[in-house]
Amino acid sequence: RNNIVDKVTNDVNGDQVSWYLFRIPVRKPDRVQGNINGFKSIRYVRTYLTDFDEPVVLRFVNFRMVGSQWRTFQESLYEKGLFEVPEPSDPNFTVGVVSIEDNSQPADGRPPYVLPPGIKRDRDNTSTVERRRNEQSLQLYVEGLRDRDARAVYKTVNMDMINYGRLQMFLHADSPDNLQPGEVTAFIRLGTDFTENYYEVEVPLTMTQTGEISPDQIWPEINEIDIAFSDLYEAKAERNRMNANLSLPYTTTIGKYNVTVVGRPDMSSVQTLMIGVRNPSSLDAEPKTFYLWANELRVTDFDSKAGWAANARLDAQLADLGNISASFSHSSIGFGGISDKVSERNREKMTAYNISTSLSLHKFFPEDWGLEIPAYYSIEHARSVPQFDPLDPDLPLEDVLNSFNDQGERDDYYDKVVDVSRRRSFNFSNVRKRRTNENGLNLPWAIENFSFTYAYNEIDRSNINTAEYAYRNYRGAVNYSYSPAPLNIEPFKNVDFLSSKWLQLIKDINFNPIPTSITVNGDVNRSFLKTQLRNADLGIDGIDPYYEKSFTFDRRYAVNWDLAKRLTLDYTANVNAIIDEPEGDINTEIKKDSVWNNFKKFGRIKNYTHSITAGYTVPFDKLPLTNWISSEVDYTTTFNWKAGAIGQRDTLGNSADNMRKYGLTGKLDLVKLYNNIGVLQKINTPTRSRTRPGNNQAQADTTQRKSLSEIPLWKGVLRTLMSLRSINFNYSRTEGTILPGYMPDVYLFGLDRGFENPGLGFVLGSQDNNIRNVLANNSLYAPSQFLTTPFQQNRTTNYGFDALVEPFQDFRITFTGRKNYTENYQEIFRNDPANGNFISINPNRTGTYGVSFMMIKTAFEKDNADHTSNLFNNFENYRGILKQRLDGLNANGDYSLNSQEVVIPAFVAAYTGKGPGDVGFSPFPKLPIPNWTVNYNGLSKLPGVSDVFNTFALSHSYYSQYDVSNFVNSPLYTTGLTLDYSLRDAGLASQFNDNGDLVSVYLAQQVMLTERMAPFVGLNMRTKSNWTVSMKYDRERNIGLNLSNIQITERQKKDFTLNIGFAKSGVQIPFRINGRRESLPNELRFNMGLSISDTKVVQRRIDEDPIITDGIKTFRLNPTVNYKISEALLITFYFDRSINDPRVSTSFLNARTTFGGRIQFSLSQ
Repeated sequence: RNNIVDKVTNDVNGDQVSWYLFRIPVRKPDRVQGNINGFKSIRYVRTYLTDFDEPVVLRFVNFRMVGSQWRTFQESLYEKGLFEVPEPSDPNFTVGVVSIEDNSQPADGRPPYVLPPGIKRDRDNTSTVERRRNEQSLQLYVEGLRDRDARAVYKTVNMDMINYGRLQMFLHADSPDNLQPGEVTAFIRLGTDFTENYYEVEVPLTMTQTGEISPDQIWPEINEIDIAFSDLYEAKAERNRMNANLSLPYTTTIGKYNVTVVGRPDMSSVQTLMIGVRNPSSLDAEPKTFYLWANELRVTDFDSKAGWAANARLDAQLADLGNISASFSHSSIGFGGISDKVSERNREKMTAYNISTSLSLHKFFPEDWGLEIPAYYSIEHARSVPQFDPLDPDLPLEDVLNSFNDQGERDDYYDKVVDVSRRRSFNFSNVRKRRTNENGLNLPWAIENFSFTYAYNEIDRSNINTAEYAYRNYRGAVNYSYSPAPLNIEPFKNVDFLSSKWLQLIKDINFNPIPTSITVNGDVNRSFLKTQLRNADLGIDGIDPYYEKSFTFDRRYAVNWDLAKRLTLDYTANVNAIIDEPEGDINTEIKKDSVWNNFKKFGRIKNYTHSITAGYTVPFDKLPLTNWISSEVDYTTTFNWKAGAIGQRDTLGNSADNMRKYGLTGKLDLVKLYNNIGVLQKINTPTRSRTRPGNNQAQADTTQRKSLSEIPLWKGVLRTLMSLRSINFNYSRTEGTILPGYMPDVYLFGLDRGFENPGLGFVLGSQDNNIRNVLANNSLYAPSQFLTTPFQQNRTTNYGFDALVEPFQDFRITFTGRKNYTENYQEIFRNDPANGNFISINPNRTGTYGVSFMMIKTAFEKDNADHTSNLFNNFENYRGILKQRLDGLNANGDYSLNSQEVVIPAFVAAYTGKGPGDVGFSPFPKLPIPNWTVNYNGLSKLPGVSDVFNTFALSHSYYSQYDVSNFVNSPLYTTGLTLDYSLRDAGLASQFNDNGDLVSVYLAQQVMLTERMAPFVGLNMRTKSNWTVSMKYDRERNIGLNLSNIQITERQKKDFTLNIGFAKSGVQIPFRINGRRESLPNELRFNMGLSISDTKVVQRRIDEDPIITDGIKTFRLNPTVNYKISEALLITFYFDRSINDPRVSTSFLNARTTFGGRIQFSLSQ
C-alpha cells in the first residue's frame, strides 16, 4: 500500500512529469520502533526514501499535518448472519477531498469534478478582488470491499432537526470496474450514537461513465438523497406498532431508499452523523472497488407554523379586609420570541393559573378585643402538554396517541405524558392579641406576651418519569416575649449624710431584681417528600418510592438583664433538635406513636449553642480623685455542642467547643485632672479680654499681686508641664478550645444530665487544657483509636495605647504603641490500643507576632554606589559576636552562624542601629516602642502670616513595626508547647539537627521590619485669595529576613507630591466677544499635581553581591482646569504626562501623555 490518493501528470518538453499526493494515516503505522505510545509528545518527523530501482529526481513541495472533521469509523460494519464469525478483511479505504480548483480536469479515466446542479461557488468576502471560494466535496475511495461489508466516516455534532422537513445530499459514484446500477450503495446515519440508536437511509448507486462532463451525469438525480423526515418517523412508528425488538435493525423500503431504524433515535438531539459505502449481499459475492463523492448535506423546509400566547392578571383590594390576586397564562406550540431560533420555540402547550389572597381575619371581631389574625392562601396549577412523545422525542404525540386502538389506553398514556403540577399553601402568621389596657399590669402569663404561627404548603406533580411527587410542609411556631417595666432599686438614694461627693459611689448603689426582657421561641418544621418513579413500562412495579423527610424542633431562649445601671448581662441559647421518624411513610399506628413519643421528648438535640455577654462601666467618675478616669470592662463567652453522626458517636463521640473574649478600654483625661487645681484650670481655659467702663483703677493698683496664671513666664512653665493631655488604652484577648471526642449528650445549660460535664467552667469559657485528661480519666472521651480530629486551643491578644502631648497650643504630638499576636495549639489526643492510655500525638504550636518598633537611627542610611549596604555588612559581622555570646550562655552546645537565634538578633541590631551587645535573644520583643504623629496648625495665627494665609499646617509621622510571620515549634520539642506557657519562656535551644547544630524551640519563616514616615514632612496652605498648596515627602522601608536561606529583601520608597490650585470667579476671557471683554460668571478651578517617586528592591545574600530585583522611578505632571457652567453641567480640560524609568533591565523606559476635555452633565440635579 503506497498511500497515494491522487496523481497529476503533465507533459513538460515532451517528458511525462507526475505529481503524487501522499496521505499517510498516522494511526495505522507499518512498524513501531521502541516504546513510543500515542502522539502527545512528537518531537521529530523523518522521511526515508528506500527501494528505488533506478535514480530518480524528487521534488518535495509541501509537507503538512492534515485532519478532517470527518473521521474514519474503526469498528466493523459487516452485515453478519446468525452466529456467523466474519473472515478478517482490511480493504484499502481512503478519505480525501476533491475540489473545483484541483480536480476540474479528467484524469486516469475518471470524470472531472464539477459543481452539483444548482450550486454556485461562494464569494470570498475576505479578498479585495472579485474571487470565488474553492468548492469541494468529501471523497471516499474503497478498494476490494467484500460482499456484505461497509466502510464509513463520521463526525460528532449537536443538532436539532425536529423542525425541518427534508434531508438532502448530492452523491456521485464512479468505478474502474464498470459496476452496474445498484451493485453498491451509499448510506447516511443520524442518531445519538453509531450502533445502538440511529436512523439509516441507504440509496443504490449508479456509476458515472468515463468521459461524462455534464453535471447532471456526474451528479445523477437517481443517486441524490432527498427524503422527508416524516418518512423516517413513520418507519419508527411502524416498528413500534409491530412491537419489534428495538435493539435489532428494522428496515423498510420507501421509494428508492432502504430506511433502517435501530433503538430510539431522536432527531431533536442528533449527536452523530455517518456517511458510508456498502457492498450489499449479491449473487456474485465479489469485492468491489469504487469512488464516492458526497456534497451539500443539508436540511430544508423548516416548520414555520406560528403560535400564540396570552397573559391575564387581576388585582382587587377588599377594602381593609385584604386583597386578592389572580393570574392566567397560556402559550401554544410554536410560540417564541422574535429573536428566537426555530429550535428555541415552544414544543409544548402550557397553561397555568394562580390565585392568592391575603386577609386580615381579625376585622370580623370587635376592635377592642385587640386581635391580629393575618391569613394568606394561594393555589397554583400548571399543565404542560408536549408536542412530541417524551419517549420518542421526534414522534408527534398526536400520532402516538392515534396508534392506540383502545380509548382507555389512549387516555391513560396521555395522562402520563402530560406534566401537571399543583401547589397549595396557606398560613396564619404572628397571630396575637394586642394589649388594649395600657395601664394594666404586664403579667408574665398574659396572653398578650404570646404569638402563634402556622403554615402549610403542598406540591403535587406527575409526568412521564414520575408517577407521584408529593411534598408536604408543616410549620408551627410559638413565640413568647415578656418585657416588664424596669425596677431600679436605689437603697441609699435618699440618705442625706451620703450626699457628699466623696460618698457618691455608695449613694448611687442600685440594682434591678428582674430581667429586662425574656424571649422564648419554639419552631416546629416538618417536611415530607415522596417520589415514586416509573419503570420502563411506565408502571411502578419493582420501584420502591423514595422518601425525604425532615422533622425539626428548634428553640431559642434570650434573657437581657440590666443588673444595674452600669452592669448588663445578656444570655442567648439556641437548640436545634431532630424528631426521629421511622423509615417510609407514616401510615401505621406504631409509626405514629413513635413520632409522637419523640416529639414529647422535644426531639434529639443535634446542636446546642449559648452565649453570655457581660459589660461593666467602672464608676471612676463617682470619686473626686478618679473622675478623670473612664473605663469599661466586657466579657463574652460562647459554648457549642454538636452531636456526632449516628452510628459513630459511640466511638468518635460528639464535638464541644467554647470561646471567651474579655477586654478593657479606658481613657485618662489628664486635662480634667489638671483642672481640679484652680490655677491650672485658668491656664487651660482660654480667656477673652474684656473692658468694663467705669472700673479704671489708679496707677497704684498695678502693683497689686498677680496670681501665677497671670504671670506669662509661670503660665508658660505650667502649661509646658501639662503637655501630656490624655492617654487612651485598650486590651482584648480572645481564646477558644475545640474538644472533639466528647461523649456525653447535652441537657441544660450545656451540661449533661448529671450537671457535671464538661464542667461549669468550660461552658463559661474556661481554657484549662487539662480538661481532655479529666474527661479521659472519667471515660468521657472517645475510646476510638481512629479519632483524627485534633484537640485545639487558640488565643489572640491585642493591646495598645495612644497618648496626646500638646506642649503649646495647636502643636500636637500623638504617641501610639501596639502589640498583637495569635497563638494556636493542636494535638491528636486519642486512645492508644497498645496500653489503653490516652496519648498526645504531633503537638504543634503556631502563630504570628507583631509589635510597634523603632529603627529611626538607620532611617537615613544610604546604599553605596554599588548598592552594597553598611547595615547589611554589620548584620554579617554581628553574627559572629552574637554566636559567641550564645555559646557562652548555652551549655548544651554550639550554634551555627546561620542559626535563627543568631541571625534574628543580628538583623535587629544592624537595622535598628544598636550594638550586638544591646539586643536580646528572644525573637518576641516584650514591650512596644511608641511611634508618633506631629501636627502644628498655629503658623496661620502668627502676625504677618495670618494676613496672607487662612491655613498653614505642618505635619510629620513615624510608624515602625516588627513582625514575625507564621512561627511554628520545631518537631524536636514536644513539651511546654501548650498556651499556658509564654513564648518568652521557651528558653535557649537544647536539641540538635543532623548537622549537630542547636535548633531553636520556635522556627519562623520570616522576620519583617517596616518603617514608614508618611509624611516625613507635610505642608498644607490656603491663602486668603483661594490659592491652595499641598506638599508631602514620604519615606518607607520594608526589610524582610527570610530564615530559610538567610536572605534579606529590602524595599525602599521615596515619594514627593505637590499640588497647587486656585479657585476664582469672574475670570476675564483673553479674547474679545463682539468687540467686548467678557468674564466668566461662575467659579473657575485650576489644579496642578506633581509627583516624583523612587522605588528600589534589593536582594542581599551573605558573601554575594546585592541584586536589584525590582524598582522604578516615576514622574508625573497633571494639571486640570474645571469650570462649572451650571449646577448640572461641568466642563474639564486635562493634561497628564507620566514617565516611568525601571531599575531592572527586563523593563524599558516608557512615557505617556494624555490630554483632552470632558463634559459632565448630571441628570440628578
